[in-house]
Amino acid sequence: MSTSLQAQAKEKAPLTQDPMMKNYLIGLDFVKKGDWDGAIDALLQSVYFARNSYAPLSYYWLGVSYEAKHQDLKAIEAAKKYVEQGTGSVANGHLLLAELYIRNDRLDEAEGECTDAISDAGLTPTGARGHFWYGKIFEARKEYAEADDQYMLALGDPPWTYYEAWEAHAEIAMKNKDWSSAYTLFNSMLTSEHKLKGFDIVKCYRNMGVCLVNKGDHQGALLNWHKALDFNQTDADTHLELGIMFDSEIHMQSAIDEYKQYIRFGQDPMKVAKAKERVLMLEQKLNPTEAPYVAKPSPYIRKQYQRSQPPPQQQEQPVQGLPQPKDSGF
Repeated sequence: MSTSLQAQAKEKAPLTQDPMMKNYLIGLDFVKKGDWDGAIDALLQSVYFARNSYAPLSYYWLGVSYEAKHQDLKAIEAAKKYVEQGTGSVANGHLLLAELYIRNDRLDEAEGECTDAISDAGLTPTGARGHFWYGKIFEARKEYAEADDQYMLALGDPPWTYYEAWEAHAEIAMKNKDWSSAYTLFNSMLTSEHKLKGFDIVKCYRNMGVCLVNKGDHQGALLNWHKALDFNQTDADTHLELGIMFDSEIHMQSAIDEYKQYIRFGQDPMKVAKAKERVLMLEQKLNPTEAPYVAKPSPYIRKQYQRSQPPPQQQEQPVQGLPQPKDSGF
């Protein structure tokens, strides 16, 4: 929860019997627990009891809850209500709308919301988030230089503490195949003296491995991917990276083992299907299928066949060969 929204909630939530506020606070508690269904039920009650349906904070958290449930149309409607009803800064509402529009490939609308958020929030952490989401818009358009400019604005002056923007900046370097710069950026996150909120150490080690393997340092990549798995043995993408590297090195059994781990933990149906196909191909290479057995008639069967044939003068053409037995079981 942002500091400004916390302050508004605290200001409006003294001990009260007001059903609107009571349900708002219940909903907020559900939000903190990640119980989105409970939050939606309580916040809708809050709006119901509000005079003239004026409940900006309830609408904001309704938007957040609907977004978490991937009910994006309802989330957009709720976020718009917050922006309409809110007093003072409503930059958080603009950013929520921007995020929802980006997710639904409505980039022009998202751009407008980012502009409004930055204008509203100025040089604050909320304004930095506006630049971050503006970067995501440029990235979705594959305008990587412009995206990186926005991430740098979000990061501000060193020392950097905005992890999402820092990671996005490093990933732009990866997209540009500047593996050395990307590796240095990820390594700097690991060694930062400042707390990075939301820092994903598994993803960081995985990306460092990707940078190294593309630089030709397979051993370094292997070490980083093993560090990632030390933190999370079920990280599917790390297993996939290992599988691809072993596959390229023609270590077929190791590649199969890692692909199978990806199949076990992966969530992307298309990638899982491709991994299954690759496993089948590699297993065939390791254990090539034997040539199919063709049954041949025994001497006894051949004699029986010859005895059953009519005399040569009754045949229009000489026998060219013997029929193959069907379903011989051999």
